Amino acid sequence: TGRLRVWLRLGGRRVLEDDLRWLRKSAQAVRDLDVLLSFGGPKPFGGKLSQERKAALDALRAAISSPRVQGLLTALRCSPPIGRERALATVARWQRALGERGDAFDWSAAPPEALHAFRRRLRRLRYALEWTLRPCPAVKAMADLLGEANDLAVLQARIGNGEAPLEDLAGRKSHLRQGLAPAWRRLRRELGA
Repeated sequence: TGRLRVWLRLGGRRVLEDDLRWLRKSAQAVRDLDVLLSFGGPKPFGGKLSQERKAALDALRAAISSPRVQGLLTALRCSPPIGRERALATVARWQRALGERGDAFDWSAAPPEALHAFRRRLRRLRYALEWTLRPCPAVKAMADLLGEANDLAVLQARIGNGEAPLEDLAGRKSHLRQGLAPAWRRLRRELGA
């Protein structure tokens, strides 16, 4: 859904945004629980998460089989192609904005919410580059680092609820933080900015 939303935005279209956002939100709980389960932890923690995942997966299956999704798929099949020149101009604009934001970013002290917001912009650029057949490995690498930082923040929120699956959470977060600034510099070099 994220890639489809970027494709629509490359063409300056807002149609279907609500439907794609709704579908992504429908899948979010399953994805978040999959990430939490991948961290492991004590058996009771994993068992509880597995039960939550089953309920979330049932809800996702119901959403996917709804008429709303059928209508969304039909509308996407009928959508005209996106103009290449407009798409490239949009990518260039997004790339400049991300560069300015990233250069001003305090990678070592930014709160998790700020990292997540930056990650969303970076992911949008990544998908746009893929749509315009110009994938950038450094964008993916940086997005992966920021994704892991977000996953650790989600896990930390669960720990705050009295569940403690990892002892080395602080160490992992610190290690990730140390890698963000060098990853950003590599990304800027690869994008030629």
